Amino acid sequence: GDLVYLSLPQGYELTHNESRIINRYSIKLVFNDSKLSLGGSVIETIKKIAEKDGPIRFLHGDTLISGLESELDLISTAETTQDYDWEIIGAGDSQELVWAGYFSFKSSNCLLNCLLTEKGNFVSAIKKYDQINPLDFRKVGYWSDFGHVNSYYLSRAKLLASRMFNNVIVDDWVIKKSSPTMNHKIVEESNWYKAAPLFLKRSTPKYLGDGVNDNGFFYLLEYLPIPPLNEIFVHGRNPVFFWNEIFILLSEHFNSALIFNPSDKVTEKIKVDNLSLIAEKTKTRVNEFSRLLGADFLSNKNCVNGLDLPSLNWIIDDCIHKTLEQELIVGYIHGDLCLSNILFDPRSRRLKLIDPRGIRSCNEDELFGDLKYDFAKLTHSIIGMYDYIMAGAYEINYSHQDNVNIFSLKLFSTSNLIKIQKKYLERSFLSIPVKDIIPLTILLFLSMLPLHDDDSERQMAFVANALRIYGEYEL
Repeated sequence: GDLVYLSLPQGYELTHNESRIINRYSIKLVFNDSKLSLGGSVIETIKKIAEKDGPIRFLHGDTLISGLESELDLISTAETTQDYDWEIIGAGDSQELVWAGYFSFKSSNCLLNCLLTEKGNFVSAIKKYDQINPLDFRKVGYWSDFGHVNSYYLSRAKLLASRMFNNVIVDDWVIKKSSPTMNHKIVEESNWYKAAPLFLKRSTPKYLGDGVNDNGFFYLLEYLPIPPLNEIFVHGRNPVFFWNEIFILLSEHFNSALIFNPSDKVTEKIKVDNLSLIAEKTKTRVNEFSRLLGADFLSNKNCVNGLDLPSLNWIIDDCIHKTLEQELIVGYIHGDLCLSNILFDPRSRRLKLIDPRGIRSCNEDELFGDLKYDFAKLTHSIIGMYDYIMAGAYEINYSHQDNVNIFSLKLFSTSNLIKIQKKYLERSFLSIPVKDIIPLTILLFLSMLPLHDDDSERQMAFVANALRIYGEYEL
């Protein structure tokens, strides 16, 4: 097939995950001076990759187009109602027709000569090429531009609106969530939003109502076209001070969620729930997972990346004991406060929480729980790197020898991530140092094993990661 090149600015450092994707698709890299204009970069790229005259195609890296045309001497166009400095072909009262970011040419030499003649002015060079080899301006079916702040959020909304996943539909800036197989869960999530006190309502998308249709119960939320923090954590290159601000906002959230004088009835209920959630549920789920691997899996000793560790049974008991002996911290609980359920609105500098655990009724008391659980879910993402595993940014190998489970686990982190984790470890939430929540964080990785039975490799990565964390923080 055709060779594919990716032009990057000089000095750009690929993450390990980016390198894996580039290698998987045999993409060749071209590095150009970051100070070059678009036209200047194209000139340098053509010089480096085009050994002889022939066809060449360009796609702007911030552009998503469906159904790219294979024909040559063609420019993709699209209609837009947004006011931005795109190259306009035609304009009316309601919309403009603009260049959409995909170009194909039958002669790389002709294009290069036009760019040189026009001193690197990309638009002028394309128009000059059109005079020599007439171009076909063809409208595309789907176009999104992610390269500008004013188009990024709309493009993100449009991309999600074209999909339906997990019975979630995004349409006209409204999220509609339903589930015929887990109707009770949708009802309970709806109840959480309705029962939430004012400080929580400020930290969630607007609740727009509910109803019943052929799929059963559904509820509606305002759609916020901003990425969840797990995407920024794994794929972004945000500086440490950005994450420090997120940690400050999360600390403020926890402080607002505290209940200082819970009733004895609420406290006793949370204690019972904790015992069930932390001890009984963890052991039940781990035993369910281990049945496929043999009776000795949980009782064997372990070795992770060369570090010798006790058996999983021993580690689980140790983590349960350390968690249950800690004092209850009663408050309004989200129940699944991982990075994928937290949005950061850069305009208001506020966090928005989505996908809560849910409650059975609209009684506010049911929102109460042990806030350490939310703290552990957060730590599960940041220190446990759960989202890296979910994004496939890992390698895992497992073997068994002489009654020892042997794991080799690589998590493809960056030097910046290590700095972010260090900053997180320096903080305390709810007056608890991060290190003290690690036992519960380990239990979270182990208790979710049966929930990921669609990917056995990922399950083993969770086991190895729980052991790694224990070795780093608890041994």
